[in-house]
Amino acid sequence: MHRAWPALLLVGMLACQTPHYATDQLRNSTIREHVFLPAMRADAHYSGQVVNRCEDLLIHLCFDIEAEEVTEAAQLYPLVHHTITEMNKQLIDFEREGIMLDSTARVALAAEFTFIANAYGIAADEQELMRPAAW
Repeated sequence: MHRAWPALLLVGMLACQTPHYATDQLRNSTIREHVFLPAMRADAHYSGQVVNRCEDLLIHLCFDIEAEEVTEAAQLYPLVHHTITEMNKQLIDFEREGIMLDSTARVALAAEFTFIANAYGIAADEQELMRPAAW
């Protein structure tokens, strides 16, 4: 049993990493063709890993929207708020890497949530979408 712990540790570490989601499985062609967070990708302040984590959460939100067949803002807000809460949790990891979400990131992320709502034909209030943001 003691010899198995390195393998269990590796499996546990891999399970804790955020998977990188692909958009090709989404039904919404506007989302499939969209490049998420280009301003953050162009900014050397943000590592690719940080941007990928944010992008993964945004894409996961799109999968949730499609799975739950969301058509109204009232249905969208809880999903977006959950996604933002997850991003808030990742701020701790970002800070450990010496990365603070500055105005570039705040504007880019707010624009992505609004874009997603619009791409699914949902008229949503940007302030309500971003209400739980701690950044």
